[in-house]
Amino acid sequence: MDGGRQVLSVAVTFVLAAMLGPETFGLAAMAIVYVLFIDMVQRQGMASALIQRRVLTAAHRDTGFWLVVITSMVMTVVSVLGAGWWADVNNTPALEQVIVRLSPLVLLQGLTTVQQALLRRSMSFRLLATRTLVAVLVGGVVGILGAMAGWGVDALVAQQLTTAGVMVVALWRASGWRPGGRFTLKAAGELLGFSSGAFLTSLAVFVNNRADALLIGVFFGPFVVGIYRLGSRLVDMVVAALVGPVQQIALPELAPHQDDAPELAVRLERLGRLSVASTVPVLACLVVVADPLTETLGGSWQGSAAVIKVLCVVGVVRAVVAVDGPVLQATGRPFLQAAVTAGLATLSALTFAMAGVLLEDAGTDAQAFGMAVSRAVLFATPVLVVHLVIVRRFAGTPPMEELRHLGRPLAVGVLVLLVGSALDIVLPGPPIVRLLAVGGGAALVAVAATVRLVPGCAELVVGRLRGRAGSPASRDDEPPVDPRPFAGV
Repeated sequence: MDGGRQVLSVAVTFVLAAMLGPETFGLAAMAIVYVLFIDMVQRQGMASALIQRRVLTAAHRDTGFWLVVITSMVMTVVSVLGAGWWADVNNTPALEQVIVRLSPLVLLQGLTTVQQALLRRSMSFRLLATRTLVAVLVGGVVGILGAMAGWGVDALVAQQLTTAGVMVVALWRASGWRPGGRFTLKAAGELLGFSSGAFLTSLAVFVNNRADALLIGVFFGPFVVGIYRLGSRLVDMVVAALVGPVQQIALPELAPHQDDAPELAVRLERLGRLSVASTVPVLACLVVVADPLTETLGGSWQGSAAVIKVLCVVGVVRAVVAVDGPVLQATGRPFLQAAVTAGLATLSALTFAMAGVLLEDAGTDAQAFGMAVSRAVLFATPVLVVHLVIVRRFAGTPPMEELRHLGRPLAVGVLVLLVGSALDIVLPGPPIVRLLAVGGGAALVAVAATVRLVPGCAELVVGRLRGRAGSPASRDDEPPVDPRPFAGV
């Protein structure tokens, strides 16, 4: 699901970036980050609350659905009313109407929150994957056709709304669960007791991960946002495709063993190794193709190459810390997770604000590069230290042993960098030819070196996680959402 979605997203992003340019791309990114914040508020951490509960009743499902839907209606109105304010903050008047047109995305997302949570809880990822890929594909086609028709930034708006709309239709047609009227204050209290902590964590994670997009627009405007956001988007896609699946299964995988510390530690270590071993080689490939990739898009995108290379460091750390949130949620500590993440988010915002002030008079490419460096410094120090403390506390893993897990994947990454850089030097030709040749050669080295140097990686992917993943369906006190009626749909 995540891999296919990111492959499609990469293709669509490149086509739209080449057709629309950094200014339009950046304007859409500034609007989307605002709407995503509103969307995060309306979800209230409800998905995590539904997945984590040991006992999930029909009242919990119905109550969770109506809480999300009512909140999403309110927050859609809030999004529209606050559009002018956000445009003023960014000194970009055109931003207001883009936000207004994107605001229905909040309600559309709210209509799928509980459906997706129940499918994740029952580990029905194949069913969820097909619907997700169809939605992304249809949205991408609409966005590209809109760009060809000269819609400008509205092509990106149409892409987002179409993807969300198709997702609603696909999930509701496929799902055998429908909300009823079993809304109870008891169920609301139980869900909100956990989800409020998860929401605070989501808020802090959002600020930590999106502080760059939020503050770059405020300090530098749409063009620099576009240059930075393209690089950030590519790294995010790699991390989402490879780390995302680990995080998707981590909570339902770990939660059944929250009271069994030895088993929790085994599964936590397994998930962590898979995340790092799968991500580092791909990020190394992205580094070596950064130059021909941005050259292929056109001269206005050249500054994104350096941003991509620096943010790949951030991607490596994100792969390492991917299991931190799920283990804290699985062990019933959402407020501890919220406190830790809030501290990191505050530090992140301060770091970007300082970088924005220092880079105010620099050139556009230097501004984008400087913001990327500030983000890499943040992730390479306090974020990594917090991770080492968490795995020590909940898995009993000493810091040096945890760092040793990185040794072989990092060796693969270095080998890919050396081979890919050499190919880029010796292979002449236009950017697209270099992109394909260097990328193909680096990918072959990455696969071969990973199989050779990271023992058990293939077995982890094919065997253990699929065959031993604990199904949380047995935790329900009434039958779970049965995925069998969806077979063949």
